[in-house]
Amino acid sequence: MAVAGAGKNSFQDESPASFSSFSPFNIYILTSFRSIFVKASPLETINKVISGIAALTRFPAGELRLQDESGHDLPGDCPIGLCGLDENNISLRLAYPLLATKHSGACAAANELVSFVTKLLSTGKIKIPGFLDIFTNLFRKFVDMTPTEREEDIVGHLHAFIFSGAHTALGMLWQSPVIIHRHFALYGLNLFLELNRKKFPQRFDFYYLPVLLELADEFVRIAGRENPLYLQCRKAVGDLLCSKNWRFSGHSNTENMVPALYPFVVDLVEEITMSLSTESWFLYFYRALKKLKNKLFHCLGKIETFMAEKAEGEVRFLLRQRMNILDVLFCFHKLCKIFDPKYGFVSSLIFARRLPVNALIRHADKSHAYYWLLQYKEALDFEVKERLLMMLFADTEEGGYRYYYLFINRLHLLSDSFIQIGQVNATELHAELSVVFKDEEGTGHGVTREWFYLLCREIFSPKMKLFSPCEIDRRRFFPNPTSPFDRTQLEHYRFAGRFVALALRHEFQLGVTFDRIFFNQLAHKGIDLEDVQDADPALYMSCKKLLEMDEEFLDSDALGLTFVRETEHLGYRKMIPLCPRGEEIVVNSRNKKEFVSFLIKSYYVESIDQKIHYFREGFMDLFSNIKFENLFFQSLNLEDFDRMLRGSEEKINMNDWKNHTVYCGYKAEDQQIISFWKIVDGMQEEQRRILLQFWTSIRFLPVGGFCNLPQKLYICNSFAKEEDNWSLPTSQTCFHQLQLPPYPSMSIMRQKLHLITQEHVSCTFGLY
Repeated sequence: MAVAGAGKNSFQDESPASFSSFSPFNIYILTSFRSIFVKASPLETINKVISGIAALTRFPAGELRLQDESGHDLPGDCPIGLCGLDENNISLRLAYPLLATKHSGACAAANELVSFVTKLLSTGKIKIPGFLDIFTNLFRKFVDMTPTEREEDIVGHLHAFIFSGAHTALGMLWQSPVIIHRHFALYGLNLFLELNRKKFPQRFDFYYLPVLLELADEFVRIAGRENPLYLQCRKAVGDLLCSKNWRFSGHSNTENMVPALYPFVVDLVEEITMSLSTESWFLYFYRALKKLKNKLFHCLGKIETFMAEKAEGEVRFLLRQRMNILDVLFCFHKLCKIFDPKYGFVSSLIFARRLPVNALIRHADKSHAYYWLLQYKEALDFEVKERLLMMLFADTEEGGYRYYYLFINRLHLLSDSFIQIGQVNATELHAELSVVFKDEEGTGHGVTREWFYLLCREIFSPKMKLFSPCEIDRRRFFPNPTSPFDRTQLEHYRFAGRFVALALRHEFQLGVTFDRIFFNQLAHKGIDLEDVQDADPALYMSCKKLLEMDEEFLDSDALGLTFVRETEHLGYRKMIPLCPRGEEIVVNSRNKKEFVSFLIKSYYVESIDQKIHYFREGFMDLFSNIKFENLFFQSLNLEDFDRMLRGSEEKINMNDWKNHTVYCGYKAEDQQIISFWKIVDGMQEEQRRILLQFWTSIRFLPVGGFCNLPQKLYICNSFAKEEDNWSLPTSQTCFHQLQLPPYPSMSIMRQKLHLITQEHVSCTFGLY
């Protein structure tokens, strides 16, 4: 069925009730305010036609009736072809019976207004003061009758204004060639809008919108989009939508109302486009950005005040309700790119309101792409940066798999892992990782964490020769400059990159970190002499002495230095030029800085750049988008990356440990629990870490300590008996459970705990 009103776009209803095998009927619907043309199939019912008219006029379909020329209602469920109508000339009248009975006063007032306009148009000479008073009083009479309590009464009253054709009467005045008639039309519209603005209850302003839209439609139909009547209606619609009490949610007819606003959006776009073609657009744009910034500053300030005054639970609830502020901030960020490429507007706002911004990000859904905030990393807390960086990794759904299983033989830990991690399609690694050791029953997160720990020891061990430890800090590594450049070795660097990214994605602290010469090159930053201080103290001191050496002595060539460096491989010494014809260039006071720069580049850039390239490729395989390659490392400094990779460097806090432990089968005051904590208190730090690893498969706590673990720790009574020779404690690392037998004395418990805190025992998943 197609329905069209004068000056409106037709729409086609493609429901199954339309049958193309029948010739459609042309139907003219007469109303007091408009003629509507309908093209419908003979098999379509009267109710179907009414539904189309209701969508066009915004009247409730259930209240409308169609009448024939004799004034009789046509049955709603009757097909048009069976209504006994002359198919060559069908003219029907639209009726709104309930309106005429329930809102008879409103209909009468609106009809009086229409009659007066008709009289005004037919009068040759107009007495302006008298006619204007009558015109004003008629509008006041209609508006004063507006109900203010019940929704259905308000809607019906407003429908009476439209159904009577009062808005069409104003349009007729505007179309008149007499200038005074046009003045009356504009005055009448402004009066109607002003009176309703004062009269209407704000909680019911949603029901005023359809009247404004109908007025706007009528004035566009008669005079286009440039006439003052339409522009006034458009302004009224904008004022209504911008009011602080306006809400779309909760109204049943919102779905029909939103498309009616599209023409206003088109108008807005056209006006903005025209404004951009003038020189003044820059100033307007600047003012708009400044206004938006002030609004965001105010909103974030209110959140900051709320955070300072309210309880944690209330704050958490508010933050989850205000996540849309981050979306608005993103729009502000994108707009500022046009006006302010350096994002000074945005950075000053985020720095000024860093507390609420950080709080909002902490409570944001990880599925949302808020990683753009990493551009303002200086204003972000470490935990917030870490959360945003986790958003860069591919989700399980993106990879297309639920779990990716690794089947590992402990005797071939490295080779099995290399094949199943380094030699597979990267998208398989986007799934959740699950590790199963051959001939062992244990599965779950605890086993996976143990695999991470054991494989990390293998990859960074001296026998692999992939990485070299720093002289000063043996837990800080960089690619081995002397390792071979064969294809297999390079693929192992790609494998190592994937492994480290997997550890970060699964939030496992490896307990190792990267040296600055490694990290800087991953972030595409240069390195200088200060960066090699930890990796090669001997080279650092030699270069420092050279740079500080007496210039006269250096220029005497007493050292005999040229732009070459010496290497030794398999007992053979080799001289490598640092630059073309370097063996002929003598080091002196003028080129000593250049010599040091070339020397560092040769040792720690050219010798490892290809290895870093393969490592970076493997690392980036775990990201959802290749464009994140630079964003990840450039959003961090070395200290941040250390905290993500190594975890907390602080000693284990015993009070924190106790507070995050729950007892099953024991009570905190039981002698076994008191003895247990006394023994752990007396352990050395390394023994405590081994116990923690035996218990949870976690050797290094995340930054923030036990409170940032995914769950509590448990000590459970295993109910072992003396005839079982008081067996050793066991653990279920997936659930952070330590199964502790009820030992009869502290000495027996100390002996058992001493056994499980040996390195070779803690790495057997609680089995001895």
